[in-house]
Amino acid sequence: MSILRLQLKNFRGVVESEVRFARDGVTVVEGPNEVGKSSFVESIDMLLDFFDDARNQKVKAIQPVGRDVATEIEMEAEIGPYAFTYRKRFHREKLTELSISRPSPEQWKGREAHERVQQILGDHMDYALWKAIRVSQGDGEAQPVLDKQTSLSEALDRVAGGARASEREESLFERVENEYQLYFTAKQGQPTGKYRDAIVQMNEAQLAVDSLQSAMKGLEDDVRRAAHLAGESARVVRSLSEARLVLMKREEQAAALHDKREAVESLGQKLVPVAHDAAATSKAVRERERMAAELAKAEEVWQAASAERASADPLATEVSASMKTVESAYLAAKDAVELAISLERIRRNDDTFRRNEIELARNRERHARVVSATEKGVRAKAELDGNLVTDDALERIRSSEQALLRAQDVLRAASPKLHVLALQPAALTLSGRALSLGTGQEVEESVVSELALDVDGKVRVTFSPGQSADELKGRLAQAQNAFSAALSETRVSSLEDAVEKNARRHEAERALTDLKRVINDDLRDWTRDQLARSIANLERSTAAHAAERPAQPPMASELREARRLHEAAEAELAVARETLEHADRERDLVRVRASEVGKRLAEADSLLRVAAERKAFARSALSEAENGASLDSLREAYQKLSTQEMSLREQLGKAEDELRKAEPALVDARLSEAKDVVVRLVDEHGNVNLQLAKTHAVLETKNEQGYGEALALAESKLHHTATEHAAMQRHASAARLLYETMSRARDNARRRYVAPLQERINALGRMVFDSSFHVDVGDDLCVLSRTLGAQTVPFESLSQGAREQLALLVRLACGLLVAKNGGVPLIFDDVLGATDSTRLAEMATALRHAGKECQIIVLTCMPERFTHVSGARVSLTHRRALTPSVASE
Repeated sequence: MSILRLQLKNFRGVVESEVRFARDGVTVVEGPNEVGKSSFVESIDMLLDFFDDARNQKVKAIQPVGRDVATEIEMEAEIGPYAFTYRKRFHREKLTELSISRPSPEQWKGREAHERVQQILGDHMDYALWKAIRVSQGDGEAQPVLDKQTSLSEALDRVAGGARASEREESLFERVENEYQLYFTAKQGQPTGKYRDAIVQMNEAQLAVDSLQSAMKGLEDDVRRAAHLAGESARVVRSLSEARLVLMKREEQAAALHDKREAVESLGQKLVPVAHDAAATSKAVRERERMAAELAKAEEVWQAASAERASADPLATEVSASMKTVESAYLAAKDAVELAISLERIRRNDDTFRRNEIELARNRERHARVVSATEKGVRAKAELDGNLVTDDALERIRSSEQALLRAQDVLRAASPKLHVLALQPAALTLSGRALSLGTGQEVEESVVSELALDVDGKVRVTFSPGQSADELKGRLAQAQNAFSAALSETRVSSLEDAVEKNARRHEAERALTDLKRVINDDLRDWTRDQLARSIANLERSTAAHAAERPAQPPMASELREARRLHEAAEAELAVARETLEHADRERDLVRVRASEVGKRLAEADSLLRVAAERKAFARSALSEAENGASLDSLREAYQKLSTQEMSLREQLGKAEDELRKAEPALVDARLSEAKDVVVRLVDEHGNVNLQLAKTHAVLETKNEQGYGEALALAESKLHHTATEHAAMQRHASAARLLYETMSRARDNARRRYVAPLQERINALGRMVFDSSFHVDVGDDLCVLSRTLGAQTVPFESLSQGAREQLALLVRLACGLLVAKNGGVPLIFDDVLGATDSTRLAEMATALRHAGKECQIIVLTCMPERFTHVSGARVSLTHRRALTPSVASE
């Protein structure tokens, strides 16, 4: 199939656009991102896959956002013997139309049109293969899924010479495979079914025998364990008696140590209150001394703060006077700036008003020229729509008329002549035409058809032109028909009418050319509505200014004077602002000084207030403290308590020495150790007796179970299952051998089957890389590895660029293989993004080679990637462009 033309209307962000593709070779569709290139690919799927009334989410998504309009897709294509135009309209006023022009005209509508297209595609192309080898945006590195594609498989069959297995061979292999899978799993080759059950049964029987043999050995071990546990129980009893005697001695030593600890604790309890009272009394003495010193210091601080406050008052008076002066100067400068701003605004608006007047006049002239040219263009378009006389058509009419005249001349020249001379007056009838001849008159007539001459109603002479005249009359009739057809085709009555209409056509075309020139010159990047809105805005602006402007100062009468006055007002405003800035700086300086003086006054007031409060608080605290005990009485009480504390500390020291000599930590440790030994031995005795009881119980149970008899039965069952397993294993081994042998043969056939595809890829790859290029293709028709030089690399380990190039070569190879079987167009969206400039030139060679046999369409936002690719070029400049793009060779 070849796609010749694709037209979209209201498709996503594309308002209207049309692209024409070359029938063969490479068409590069270039344009920036979001211009709608991928929309062309998507639109093909929407056209071919969905009914016009489909409620699929994909169909809903193609309608422009925020616009309730119909989406239209129209495609012109050729496939096999068919040439057709297929059109669908979605969302509103739904429509499906199919027009087939070859091999015979057909017209279809609605679902019948959709089904007819599906039938044609199904008969002449593999639609699934087409989608498989297409490259969507961002999928350039992925290899296509090819092992299930019908047309590619048929093409490979033909090239490989029928290497695929026949249906009979495939059926035999399936039976062998089914037999193999009775014994082994398909993927891992592990035992399954009855074979696995036989293995499991034999293993279970062997485990039962092993378990009973182990149980017999365990019975003997349990007897020996019971004797050992009885001896351990007697040993633990002896050790426990000895440990209890040691514990009694340790408890006596601990009792003697307890009395010494109580003596130390009693002295410590007496010392605590005495030491506490002595410390409190000492603290009270120090606090009283501190309060007296604090009062003296507060008095000094208050005196200094009073002096500082008195020195700050003159500075405050001076700063207040300066502040009034600079504030007055600032307000005067501010008023001057406001007046200057008002004047500058008026002069600026006057300047704008005069410039708008000039712009308005220019735009009105442009608008008038555009309106006049548009009206002429409408008349010219109407003339062209109804005028079918082109230069070529006029030439055909002129040529056919000349041919008709030549045929008439030839017929007259070649026909015999009838010459009648009247010797005396006579009445004649010539083929029904009455003639009256006087003496000496003559009549001459060419005999181009049978001619009858009656003389006086008495004699009839018949003249026939002969066979050559019949042939010339046939040529004349053909020329007449050709001339009539040429006139009918262009709907004219004569050559003069055609010449006149052709002149009107040329005049209309010149009018359209003038319209484009006027629009380009006067509108440029505007539309006619935008120009009209600009005129309306300028009219409103100028009218508003004239109505709202104050009478004073007077307005300049022309633009140059308005601009001069505006510049003068700007200069005055700049001077006023400079004066205001100077006054503002002076005011800021005075404010800073005033702030500093105010801060000094505030700090002096704060210090004076804090000093007064501190002095009053210190005097109040000292007076309150002196209402209790005096400082001398506090010192005497502290001396008595200190002496008592020292005596108690001496007694406590002696008691602690006696306790230390008794080594209390050692005594405690030995007592704890003795207790732990007794507890451990008691637990050990209980555990040994428990294990001994369990061992006796196990021995009694095993004696009742009869392990000897059970072991004999298990050995008999093992022999039976082993025999069955051996027989099953022989069948399984035979099935495995046959399956593996046929699998190897089948794999060899598959390798021959994929060889044609591998050869095509290698041939293309050598154009891009070098003569050492080679790829290995797997049974699933995917590239497994690439060899270049002496290095072989798996496909997944190649660089991004190399994977991208190989994936594209695979698709080109597929397109070449199926090209002679109807073929499919190769569509590549955003490919070779990771390919360097050198490799791009070499990939262009492969694209040009493949383009000789199949249609290739490349969509890209980076046209420089395909500089070396010859073929058609389509440039999409904007996704919402209303003017269709044109393909050029």
